[in-house]
Amino acid sequence: MQTLESENNNNNNNKSSNYEQMKIKQDGKFHSFDTDIKFPPKYKLVLISEFAWFLIIAILVVSTFYFQYYHKAQTFTSKPKVKWNSDFVPIIFSHITDIHLSCFLKYKTDGSLIYLYEFFSKYKPDFILNSGDIVDNYESSFWPKVGSQQIKDWEIYNKTLKKILDKYHVIDVAGNHDVFAVDGLFSEHNYFLDFSYMFKRKDIKNMDDFIIKKHIYKNLTFILFNDYILPTPHPPYGLTPHPTRHMLDLLENMIDSVGECIILTHYQTDRNWFRTSSKGNNYIDIISKKMY
Repeated sequence: MQTLESENNNNNNNKSSNYEQMKIKQDGKFHSFDTDIKFPPKYKLVLISEFAWFLIIAILVVSTFYFQYYHKAQTFTSKPKVKWNSDFVPIIFSHITDIHLSCFLKYKTDGSLIYLYEFFSKYKPDFILNSGDIVDNYESSFWPKVGSQQIKDWEIYNKTLKKILDKYHVIDVAGNHDVFAVDGLFSEHNYFLDFSYMFKRKDIKNMDDFIIKKHIYKNLTFILFNDYILPTPHPPYGLTPHPTRHMLDLLENMIDSVGECIILTHYQTDRNWFRTSSKGNNYIDIISKKMY
């Protein structure tokens, strides 16, 4: 009996010992009573590769809170090469961009409207250039947020700023926010065509009509350029589109067919150096041909 009991006790002790070892392994401590258990080098690499994507995404997300994309506004005064002639009546125009009217950013929207009203009333421009992003088109004011066509933002524009702009000749193009998540050129959600001064729904017959347009006002020639591919995705995807070769061909052919011109578009000029037209010219080469 003593032998059996001792054997049973030994078996129970072995079972308990094995159980404790398994339990410790499951808890991630990875050591036994005798020696520490170490990860093989290959197993370490597997763990790194499996969770590396999570680390990369975390760095990108955190960086958006530390690196700001907004810069303090500055005033620049040009120095004309020609001596001022007081007998000459100048053409005065205003340029607005990235107003981002939003039903979720009332304080910013109200401040922008008051400033623009006072500015236009003071300077009384002959015409106004609007280079896009007139509305914000985000579904929230907090990140993470998804962009889509927000009719409430467009209604704010229609009831407020557009009533101010209606007093002037407005030349406008679309910003990327204005065409967030538009599923087609003639989509009912392509609200830009319903509120634009230059690109009215009834006048748009095909995609080329939306991409580029020539407009003449006060003997000045304007080329309006919307380099967007429809349908457009929800942001943050597609925030910075790039013109296709066909778009660059349209732009180059129109510039070659006119004299001096003013090109109005939403994006900066230095983002498309790697795309070229059928003639081999990139975006900067094309717009540098003939313009003020």
